[in-house]
Amino acid sequence: MLVTVRDGWARSRLLRWVLGVMLLGSLLSCGGGGGGGGGSSDASASSTGGFTVSLDKNEISLTSNEGESSDLAVVTATPQGQLPNSLYVLAIANSPGLQSPILATLTNKDAKFPFRPDSTLPPGVYKGTVMLYACADAKCTQPIGGTPLPVAFTVTILKVLKVGGVQINAVSGQSQSASGQLTVLQLPSGATDYSTKVLYGGEWLSLGEKNGLTQALNAKSLRSGTYSASVEVTSGTQTRTVGVYYVVTPPPGGEFDLRVSTSSMTFVVADPAATVSQSVEVGLPTWGNTREDLHYSIDYDQSVYGEGWLKVRPTDTGLLLSASGVSLSRGSYSAWVKVTHPSTDTWQWIRVAFTVGQNLILPADHSIKLLNSSSQADLQGSFNIALSAGPAEAWTATSAAPWLKLTRTSGLTGEKLGYTIDQSALGAMPSFSDIKGVITLTPVNQAIAPVSFNVIVRKALAELRYAGPYALTSGRAATIHLRGQGFNGVPDIIPYLNTPGVVASSATRLNDGQIKLEVPALQAGTYILTLGNNLDVPTHAVKLSVVDPVDYGYAAIPREGAPIAVLYDPVRKAIFTGNLYTGELFKYTFESGRWVEKMTSVLGLNNFGIGPDGDTLLTGSYMSSFRLWSTDTLENTFELGGWTSNYNGYGKLGNGIPATNDGRSWVGRYYFDHWNKTFALSTSSVGSVLSVDGSGERLWGSSGYYGNPQFAFYMDATDGVAHVNPPMDYVSDAMSVSANGERVVVGASEVRDSGFKLIGFLARQEANYQLMSATPSPDGKRTYVLAFPVFDYMRTHNPAYDTALPRIYVMDSSVRPSVGNSLPIVASFDIKDYPTPCTLEYRCAESYESKMTISPDGRTLFIAGGKKLIVVPVSMAQAMPNSVAAAGRAQAMSVSTTGGGVAPKPVAQPWVRYAPK
Repeated sequence: MLVTVRDGWARSRLLRWVLGVMLLGSLLSCGGGGGGGGGSSDASASSTGGFTVSLDKNEISLTSNEGESSDLAVVTATPQGQLPNSLYVLAIANSPGLQSPILATLTNKDAKFPFRPDSTLPPGVYKGTVMLYACADAKCTQPIGGTPLPVAFTVTILKVLKVGGVQINAVSGQSQSASGQLTVLQLPSGATDYSTKVLYGGEWLSLGEKNGLTQALNAKSLRSGTYSASVEVTSGTQTRTVGVYYVVTPPPGGEFDLRVSTSSMTFVVADPAATVSQSVEVGLPTWGNTREDLHYSIDYDQSVYGEGWLKVRPTDTGLLLSASGVSLSRGSYSAWVKVTHPSTDTWQWIRVAFTVGQNLILPADHSIKLLNSSSQADLQGSFNIALSAGPAEAWTATSAAPWLKLTRTSGLTGEKLGYTIDQSALGAMPSFSDIKGVITLTPVNQAIAPVSFNVIVRKALAELRYAGPYALTSGRAATIHLRGQGFNGVPDIIPYLNTPGVVASSATRLNDGQIKLEVPALQAGTYILTLGNNLDVPTHAVKLSVVDPVDYGYAAIPREGAPIAVLYDPVRKAIFTGNLYTGELFKYTFESGRWVEKMTSVLGLNNFGIGPDGDTLLTGSYMSSFRLWSTDTLENTFELGGWTSNYNGYGKLGNGIPATNDGRSWVGRYYFDHWNKTFALSTSSVGSVLSVDGSGERLWGSSGYYGNPQFAFYMDATDGVAHVNPPMDYVSDAMSVSANGERVVVGASEVRDSGFKLIGFLARQEANYQLMSATPSPDGKRTYVLAFPVFDYMRTHNPAYDTALPRIYVMDSSVRPSVGNSLPIVASFDIKDYPTPCTLEYRCAESYESKMTISPDGRTLFIAGGKKLIVVPVSMAQAMPNSVAAAGRAQAMSVSTTGGGVAPKPVAQPWVRYAPK
């Protein structure tokens, strides 16, 4: 039943699609000279059997914002009389203003030409004329049908709101605040003012004085690091979100966090009416030296009744603590004083023990925080064992924790009890959690009550968790993002960073969980990176793989079914793809010169992605839970029940489930945390179509075609803040990003930069080829576009196209075109196999669309379709060049109308593909 339903759906969609292909064509709109001759309409009509062409309008007016092409005007050309056996059309504009190329819908009944404003033009009013030709030859030397016909156009490009980015520089502790300036570069047409507000980062960023087109920004003094915030600027109906970056460097001599002179205090009163006091010095953070902001709170031990006996007040150097037993009975009491400061996210605890009347004096708990700089001396301590009054008493002591060793187990009051933390046990202790070891002191005299106190250890050793990217290409310098926690506890990262074989050019701590490492070109191999400590306690190691570039030969591997994604792992020399209909997950490993297949089944498989460390695959399912699989063996290693991914759909354009370098894999607005093995809803990420750069640092996404409203966004793993662009016309259900994050390919239609500004369009250059999918090179300088012959879908109608092959176009996406907005073609070449079945029985639609990706070394394309998995060496662009011009194929030509000279006339495109019967 499922097969019948699916086939019925496919056939109904097939009929509509085939009609669409029969109607589809392309028209080249170019700058250049004017009309060109061709005889009178009567002569043309006479020589072509009375054939003429008429337009439904001869004037259009378009208005759009700068950088957008939202307005549209359609001119319909209608033929009368008998269509000639050979008929071509051509459009030539005499001045700039219109977007090119124009993709026209051509039929035997009419031709519809959609005109849009040129989004690359500066604001202004542009007027000109487009001359539409119908010709009997491809060079258009014989205009017919009463052509050329003029269409006058007026294009108005309105100013848009433009705002410059902001960077604020400061030295930690140098001053209370730093300032920067936001500049409005341009107000939108008709607007005279603007407003600003802080969207993100308000805890440290505030607005200052506004002066004309500048807005002052004030940043609070912070610890060293790089911080980001967002400011929203609104003018008229337009809004822009501006990134603010705050770079704080350490002061000379280093910086210090909040400190207290003691972590414990002991108070004793024989007379309950007495009050005793002690002072504690509090050192403020070097970046927040306002003592008035110092805050404290008291937390009484709830296991022993008695509150209100402790008072705290600030002094010029710290705090004064006072204890009174006036409302307490004889016994032992304890409390915690928490000391905080708004300039830091850390705090200090002071343990207070209070003994009232004759009793064993309750020692204050000892809290030990182990940092990377801690030594053996920090693992030892002692307690004074004393009686509040009376002669010496004997006691015995026990430890409830195996890692807490006592130097003695008995003694007399007035003596010390020493302890040592077992260093060999530190490795098994959880990080950044308080581990409590209880010591119980029991007097031999049963008339005196026993007391218990604690040694509390917090292992705060900085550790690494992930490296992004997890694999580098040998011979190339690179930026590595090391992720983990506790980095703020290491004032100087470099001495503790263990990178055998890797000599870093620089290491920058961005925040408590991220270090940016610049490394020179490395040789192939496996490198183990860790953060060391003076106690030699092992911490989590990060594996960095460096692989040599690989030149795979051309291969076409048979595989049936709708591809979910195609991903490449350079470490294992493996390709991963899946079948949407059968739930099969495939791994193809290159072994001994051939691709070896391994498969496992995943119920309801609809998406998958390689994890942030490269060792795992995360699969999503319509019908079952999220699961982790070994990339080496395809064995299931973990399952997270209760979560299914039926809301996300399957992967688009080969990206699968993207992973950021903070250990998260993203599925729509949800993410899977690989470190904690949890699944959660993000408060920042939006959108359903997602892709990430090679380092896992920046995540791009969009709402997809069906989002309302449609939007795009990017989010850096450093701060986790989504920067949403206003509704634009470039949203797609497919997105692919270059490894360096410099280029974003949207669908198979356009290329944008890291901030979504247009680089250029992936325009169809040959009328009989349809663009199917695209992927950028690792450096973003080239974009590879897969195209299929249009009439290969219609073989029974035109057997001459049976020999046509798929084609790869290599387009230059390194810079914005100097003229026009279509990316130029560097080369093109045919591949010998179809990845997807394209016949009357099977169409190249969504369920069988081809997925494409590229290896990190830039040498190989991998294309997965419903018929084959194809491995294509990029070197074929040089070995088998089909330079478009050299092969005599038509190009979309963009010619300046202001640079002088006469623009060459482009080759006309055929109105009909074959002679009518």
